Amino acid sequence: PPAVTPAMACNDATLSVLVPFEAFQIARLDFAQELARLASQGHPSGGPAPVHEVDGAEKVLAALEASDTLAMDIAALVTDLAPSVQQSAMIAMGRMCGLSAALCVKVASPDLLRHVVGVIGQAASAPLLKAALFLLHASALSSAEVAGELVELGALPLLCERVEALDPSAKADAVWCLAAIAAHDAQLAKAVGSSGALPLLKLCLKEASLPLRRVTLSCLGSIGMHDPDLASTLAKDGILTDMIQMLLHRDLLLRRHACRALAVSVQHLTDLSFWKPEATANTLACLGPACAADSETAAFAAALIGQLCKQSRSLAGACHEAGAAPMLARLLHGSKAPVPVAMALGHLCAALPPAAAAAASAGAVDNLLSLLSARPAPHVCAALASCLGSIGGAGAEGGGGGGGGGGGGGPRARDGAPRA
Repeated sequence: PPAVTPAMACNDATLSVLVPFEAFQIARLDFAQELARLASQGHPSGGPAPVHEVDGAEKVLAALEASDTLAMDIAALVTDLAPSVQQSAMIAMGRMCGLSAALCVKVASPDLLRHVVGVIGQAASAPLLKAALFLLHASALSSAEVAGELVELGALPLLCERVEALDPSAKADAVWCLAAIAAHDAQLAKAVGSSGALPLLKLCLKEASLPLRRVTLSCLGSIGMHDPDLASTLAKDGILTDMIQMLLHRDLLLRRHACRALAVSVQHLTDLSFWKPEATANTLACLGPACAADSETAAFAAALIGQLCKQSRSLAGACHEAGAAPMLARLLHGSKAPVPVAMALGHLCAALPPAAAAAASAGAVDNLLSLLSARPAPHVCAALASCLGSIGGAGAEGGGGGGGGGGGGGPRARDGAPRA
């Protein structure tokens, strides 16, 4: 046999040392991937491989929340030198943050969040950046406390930089993170608005990517829904006007997000001068046959109509002239989301007695009584009963002449319309 040289002995020794290190690294990656799988099983809606056990998801979540070493173990993996381990650990941590706010606060320590923010600012690989944005979104969405910590750690400027990226997918992920932070309260929404994100989001509305435009509309709605100042900023920057143009888009999901963003913003506005006559027709188009099979889009369109009628009698008149009352009355029949439809019809009828007569002629009363006979949840009953009261009260007001009764004592809209 050939003689064993010192070089050969050295190579054998090196290999014998590397084997346990390689096994250790593989074990860390396997642990991170298994943790991600467990976190997906702990979600109440079930994961890709659900636990086949009674209350299995709840038991997995309880076990993760009760673990004493989970935060330390996941922190070591998220800060690992190997990008593959970091990526798997961030996905696992993001899924755990999405399970519950308590688990999110437990695993999302400030030091770990600081590391994730650093990865977003310096990530060299697209998969690692995507995992970091996923973790940031899940943690910010689950806890307002964590969202505030991310703002203090300087995440907003870095997210704005990612919104300026060329890749539409990276843009959408960054916008999702901004939306998750802004959704909690007015203070966080103002932080997002003042970070320079609004001009970038306005540009995103003109992108060709439909997923990016949808998530941008969702983000803008999360900013404008909190108080009048934020909603007025969106109107002043022309963002709400851009949203109106999307109400006739061929993509129903884009219509749905536009209706929702406009509805939550309009509820805070007193100046609706940006709302043109064609905008009313565009909104009613979202209630028509094109959206008949999409109950969610119709529900958000109804919510938008309700807010317009609630804020302005002149816009309520425009909605009535465009045929809103019969459309809303017919939409109540078999509606899966009757609350926004009933509230919209109630606001319209309270503002204009002729609209109440048109709604009654279209079968609104019968549809409302049919829905009430099914004994829905208390908040649904309240909305349906309020709509019935608006129809009946408007009819009494219209038939009672000019006496001192009628609807004169009820709450009224800002420009004189009675409010339901």
